Amino acid sequence: MKKKVIAGILAILVAGSGAGCGSKAESKPGSERPGDASGTDADLSDQEDTTVQPSSDSDVSGDYATDSSFTDLTVSDEASDQRNEYVIYCPDETLPDIFVSCYPGYKVVSEPTGDEDGVRTAEGEIGDMKIHWVIADYLTDDEIAGHLDELLIEQQEEGASEYDWVDLFVIDEVNIEKYIGDGVDVSLDLKHLGIRNRERRQQFSYTRTLARDGSQELGASFDVSPGVFLYRRSVANAVLGTDDPGVVGESVRDWETFRLTAEKTGKAGYKMLAGYDAAFDVYSQAVEHDWQSDDGSLQIDEHLMQWVETTDDFVKKGICGDAEIGSDEWMAGIKGKGDVFGYFLSAEEIEGLKDEIDESNTDSYGDWGIVPGPAGWYRGGSWLCAAVGTPNPEFSAEIIRNLTCNEQVMQDIYEKTGITVNNRNVLLGFVEPENMIGERSLSDSLSESVDGSITSGSTEELGREAATSESFEVSTDDSSQTASGIVRGTEEFAGDAFRDPFFAGQQTGPVYDKAANAVQNPVADWERWTLDDMFQEAYYPYFRGECSLNDSLASFYQNAKGLLITEDEEW
Repeated sequence: MKKKVIAGILAILVAGSGAGCGSKAESKPGSERPGDASGTDADLSDQEDTTVQPSSDSDVSGDYATDSSFTDLTVSDEASDQRNEYVIYCPDETLPDIFVSCYPGYKVVSEPTGDEDGVRTAEGEIGDMKIHWVIADYLTDDEIAGHLDELLIEQQEEGASEYDWVDLFVIDEVNIEKYIGDGVDVSLDLKHLGIRNRERRQQFSYTRTLARDGSQELGASFDVSPGVFLYRRSVANAVLGTDDPGVVGESVRDWETFRLTAEKTGKAGYKMLAGYDAAFDVYSQAVEHDWQSDDGSLQIDEHLMQWVETTDDFVKKGICGDAEIGSDEWMAGIKGKGDVFGYFLSAEEIEGLKDEIDESNTDSYGDWGIVPGPAGWYRGGSWLCAAVGTPNPEFSAEIIRNLTCNEQVMQDIYEKTGITVNNRNVLLGFVEPENMIGERSLSDSLSESVDGSITSGSTEELGREAATSESFEVSTDDSSQTASGIVRGTEEFAGDAFRDPFFAGQQTGPVYDKAANAVQNPVADWERWTLDDMFQEAYYPYFRGECSLNDSLASFYQNAKGLLITEDEEW
């Protein structure tokens, strides 16, 4: 689903949201016409390893100052001094927009302009540093990616040329394997930038796991995208007798309870899910085994078969539709009144929906809530990578630190843009002015209090005692709530600034926090994702009643065989 959802859905949701194109841009660093696709995955992975490994007595779990041998990675003979020009490559305008609205001291010099071959440029400044933006969709366009890949390699071999280099670039979860994979040495280890582990304690562990290559951490996420269950409040009221997030959360807390709620949903005349693919990622990210066993044979994890069984059961009971995620039918169901209880979507996808649905849409706006759902999963997210060969390593460290560690800046981003930042304190509303960098760990008691904050934000008066339903009951201690949030002792969490009218005033930060912490086995593996897609597609005809269960399984095996083995190999 990575290819279908991240490259497809979000484009559908935010189509036309970018800035208009102006006249042809002047020649700027990195804005030349993209070359061919010669700088692709193979070119990146085949380069000689030039990274500096920690010394044998280094503690990879401890704090780091800038490594004394760092100049070997960042400064060439042609660029021995830090430049006052800084080049950032990004696939869209998300990061430039963050700088405009939230980055300390940033000033706009020129808006994004030009659109030759899909490349636009913009200019800004921070103090004496000139910021050159190169906005090009290198994450999905192979030709544009080839140009960036060549730059990342050439600046290591020849040094950053006068007007053509890369200091910082943005990647997504789909491209982590390409730019942070084993033997791909184009991104600097954060410890060599002087960014310490204790500064990143509030970041979600799965985002750091994905950015690791051995002992190195080669990127930092500023935009996390955990998966949640987006539910329609009007349907919840009809099915459960309440739209309170605490009660709804209990009704979908695990798969057994989820299925019981689905049966109640059907009896009330509604569907539980919109389509066959709705819950696949939630099941697939819980798998315990790789697609191939140690002997090379194909194995199907039981969680995938549970998806087949659950979906088949829902289809036969008439409580699962057939709308594909992102399709016109799927979007119409969300924008209109709709008859679907809920959707498994990520934070990034929900922000895209919010861009499409405003207050004037009385059929949808304010009729939504979110809860963590039966299992942890994610889809989306963005990471900052400092390029090997950058002549501006100190400035790269400053940007990464501000966007992924500085809680004041991250709170500003969260409140102004709605982006789900990579910081627990911010999402829980626990940021103090003196706590600029998230070096203080949340206590166990705070972590345990998150469930309570998820219950706030029903369409009835905030702070009321939690309602009960026929089968699900959530009690709420009135003394723990105030008009501005959840209180534990003398500390207050999740204040008014975090209430979202799209969600009828619900405090969504604690939900995203709980969902992100539930992610257990993050994987960046194109082969696995491809097999996941093949597995789903093989069973769609079965759900439609067009073939047998065995036919679908045989179809999957045949397609997987073509991917995994060559003609001279046996299965």
